[in-house]
Amino acid sequence: MLAAQVPPNDAERVAALRRFGILNTAPEETFDRIAFVAKAVLAVPAAAVTFIDADRQFFKARLGTPFTQTPRDVAFCAHTILSSEPLVVLDATRDERFHDNPLVTCPAGVRFYAGAPIRTRDGFNIGVVCAIDFHPHQNPPSQAQLASLSKLAAMAADELELRNAMVRLGEALERQTAAEQARAMSEQRLKDFLDTAMDWLWETDANHRFTLVLAGNRVPVGTPPSVGATRLEHAGADASDPHWAAHLDDLAAHRPFRLFRYSVPDGAGGRLHLSVSGNPVFDSDGGFCGYRGTGRNVTALAQAEAAMRDLGKRLSILSASGAIGMMVCRHDRLIEANDELLRIIGYGQADLDAGLSWSDLRPAGEVSGIARPSPTEAVRAGERPKFIDAEFLHKDGRSVPVSINWVFLDESEGLWMALVKDIGDRKAVEAHIRELAFHDSLTGLSNRRSLIDELARRIASPDPRDNSGALLLIDLDYFKTVNDNLGHDVGDDLLQRTSSKLQSIVRQNDMVARLGGDEFVVVLFGLTDRAEVAATAERIVEACRAASRELAAPLHTSASVGVAMFPADGTDPKGLLKSADIALYEAKARGRCSVRFFARAPAASAVS
Repeated sequence: MLAAQVPPNDAERVAALRRFGILNTAPEETFDRIAFVAKAVLAVPAAAVTFIDADRQFFKARLGTPFTQTPRDVAFCAHTILSSEPLVVLDATRDERFHDNPLVTCPAGVRFYAGAPIRTRDGFNIGVVCAIDFHPHQNPPSQAQLASLSKLAAMAADELELRNAMVRLGEALERQTAAEQARAMSEQRLKDFLDTAMDWLWETDANHRFTLVLAGNRVPVGTPPSVGATRLEHAGADASDPHWAAHLDDLAAHRPFRLFRYSVPDGAGGRLHLSVSGNPVFDSDGGFCGYRGTGRNVTALAQAEAAMRDLGKRLSILSASGAIGMMVCRHDRLIEANDELLRIIGYGQADLDAGLSWSDLRPAGEVSGIARPSPTEAVRAGERPKFIDAEFLHKDGRSVPVSINWVFLDESEGLWMALVKDIGDRKAVEAHIRELAFHDSLTGLSNRRSLIDELARRIASPDPRDNSGALLLIDLDYFKTVNDNLGHDVGDDLLQRTSSKLQSIVRQNDMVARLGGDEFVVVLFGLTDRAEVAATAERIVEACRAASRELAAPLHTSASVGVAMFPADGTDPKGLLKSADIALYEAKARGRCSVRFFARAPAASAVS
């Protein structure tokens, strides 16, 4: 067994992984869905979303495999993260890296593996979306399948990045809440100070040196100035500083001053912020005697103001970045929106100024609780807000898929903010992946899974046009010879031509599917007359011959057909396929290029 190399930047890679906080977390629907789609796209019994830590592999999502974590040195995914391209192992028992790996040698061990790395925006491969089979594969996955696997890995990376963005937003909202609480507390403190004659009372002489300082019990040690010092000396400030120069001009002119703010060391390496107000004092002859006034500690208020400025800068950067739409509403009215939000909804600033409302963005007839954003209740309860998928109504009338999160800024004023992300591209990728999961990538026909699902649904229908008919299992004779002698490109061309011929024969209500390899299925719903079924089967045989002749190649193929009638020969998809397979075997045993009906007795009906 060859353990995967450890990248030179592995410490930074592990640090990047741990910043997402995904390790040792419970299963989640988002990642389970990614694993489910990977399993369907690769048509395998097991799939997983894993993350490679310093010395282990953690399974965030797993389908069809019992592992929750494994040592890193035995993990297939530890090899996958060494490259930006998908890793494919067709038969692990024949691969020198894995043939004696305990994950391979154990009962029901890994044989086939395909994995695509989960890459962060800063370039670290932190995990893998992988598909697993316990039987070796003869042929590698198609380029479309590997591209889909890589897209699923990109979706997993986007989900992680979005979560980190939400964490940062939550922290910013927490800071905002703390700042608002600090501001409210500071305002209450100011009221208490006013009611109790401030933190301290003071007087200065004509030279502005303190002659009296009366401090209250709640004043921090060191806050009031010392008797004999000036305010400038108390602050240790520079008289040339413009802020202080203006204050000193007031003092020189004997003018009253209000709420002059300055800071002093707090004795612990920080600063205390003070605010003082004073009135000049004159004797009976009009001579200047000094100042008399009050002082208070406004450190909490200064810190709250700084926090609000910081939050304002962060929101301004977010608004201007264009990465995400942002809007501010008062009740139902939009009062502010950035360029990205206006792009998403197709409106302009003029529409906003004219009175655009939140209701204008909601699809007609939709019952929405967002008019009063209920998730803000969770924010007030201490939980982090989460994005939810929704739809906006574009100005041109079409629906736009979005992901949205909101929070109250001032509930008393009905003021709230929403962050909106355009997820149209993501929805298109999901639709494409769903298409791949239910259709054959070469011919575009329904695949085995889609056939079984649709057949089960229609057999269970009370409509006789659906719950009775014939299933024709078609196998191209000598197809392997075409592949071996003319190449897989010619074989693929023949399969595509055969697909087109089959679709041209059936009725609109019928179904054509490719099971894999050179096997096709035609289901004739509502057709119960065996003679009509036999005639259709003969047309199918001739159509397959015609598809072969169109290749203009020296090797031609024919077709053998096994027919099962339902409900007589089976009442479920698997039973019908088994009956048709038995009939197909008989057709091939009797010289191929023929049609056989399934029969429980030896006297089988045949058409040659």
